[in-house]
Amino acid sequence: MTLRLRRPLVALYCENERLNGRVRRALCRDVLVLQAKSMKELEQFLNDSSCTVLVPRAGSVASPVPYVSHNSHPIVIVRDKDPGELRSGGKWLGEAVVARDLEKKLAPAVSRACTMSLLEDMATTVETDERLSPILRTAIAFVYRAQPPICSVKELATHLGCHTRTLERHWHEAVRPERHFRVHDLLGWVLLMHATSERLNARSWRAVAMHLGIGSQTLSRLGRSLADRSLREIAVLGHRAVTPLFTDRVRALGI
Repeated sequence: MTLRLRRPLVALYCENERLNGRVRRALCRDVLVLQAKSMKELEQFLNDSSCTVLVPRAGSVASPVPYVSHNSHPIVIVRDKDPGELRSGGKWLGEAVVARDLEKKLAPAVSRACTMSLLEDMATTVETDERLSPILRTAIAFVYRAQPPICSVKELATHLGCHTRTLERHWHEAVRPERHFRVHDLLGWVLLMHATSERLNARSWRAVAMHLGIGSQTLSRLGRSLADRSLREIAVLGHRAVTPLFTDRVRALGI
């Protein structure tokens, strides 16, 4: 299996010059950074970037919501205050990182935001694909957006209010059995995407598996059967190694 590493594009807008260098150093290993000099320039970067990193002025208590008009675009905000002080003024899609934890927590937060952005884009695309039945479009989009991720076909069917056989029938009409890709495999890939992203901020794969509500052996099996790699290999290669394998496999099936 050929491995092609792709670095996500992240838009950065920093009003706090004291933190600018630290933020860029924390990001440069895993992503490509487009640094905006103004809010107007940041808006121009949104369509091309997976997420935005915002660093407001020191002491600012403003919510990040007014900064970006794209509601589905994830934001990671770096502040000198505790995250609890950021909750006023609305909600946003993303996370808050305190400046004192910047070197440890910024990269994992951005990785999770990029995963959210990718899955949201895939969900939006599949929702408009008229080649698929309405129930299958709804099901796949739900799988991509689910937080926490769906662990079984039965759980997915329960959320959709249908029988597993109905879901499987619609799937097989769109993805023929000879393609050797089941609903279960799609769930596994999404779980693996979330797991590799969470691993950046966890002590062990066991802790990641517990967080996702699955067993560590199940997670190991997913790595082997889907990505053809052990969890140890995935940990060394990083989250970026799994993303292109996932997108290439799914896009080849047209879902």
